[in-house]
Amino acid sequence: MRFNYSTIIVICLFAAGVNNVAARPALLEPFTWENRLLLIFAPRHDDPRLQRQNDILDDLKPGLVDRDLVVIRLTPVTAVTVDRVPVADATPAYFYHEFAVSYYAFAVLLIGKDGSVKLTAAAPVEAASVFDLIDAMPMRQWEMQNKGAFNNQD
Repeated sequence: MRFNYSTIIVICLFAAGVNNVAARPALLEPFTWENRLLLIFAPRHDDPRLQRQNDILDDLKPGLVDRDLVVIRLTPVTAVTVDRVPVADATPAYFYHEFAVSYYAFAVLLIGKDGSVKLTAAAPVEAASVFDLIDAMPMRQWEMQNKGAFNNQD
C-alpha cells in the first residue's frame, strides 16, 4: 500500500491528538452557541480554593446572567452541579477525562459559546478577570451592541 505525503500528514495529526477546537463533550452540546461555561474542578467539596471561587462568584449573579455564563462545579466524588443544581446523568469522571484535569488538581476553565477553551487557571480566578476576558470577545462585543434588539419580537 502506498501513501502520499498528504495522507501521512493527516495520520500524524490525528495521532498527535490534533482535533477541532470547537468540539465539546456531548453533555455540553445543549450549551453550544447559547452559553459560556465556567468549569470549576476541585479535588474535594471542602477545598479552600473551591470555597474561594464560590465566594467570588456568589455576589455576581447579574454579571453571570448578563454574559450567559453557566457555572459547572466538579469534584471527583460528588454530583456534577450546573448553577448549583445537581445533574443526574452527568458523571464527574466524564468531565475530568474530557478536559484532561487531574482528580487531585484545582482548575478553572472558561469555555466560549463556540466550545473552545478561553482560559485555564490553576487557582481561583477573580470575577473581573473572567468578565474582562468575556467582554473582549467578538461575540460578546456583538451581544453588547445588540442588547435588547431581539427582545421586542414575538
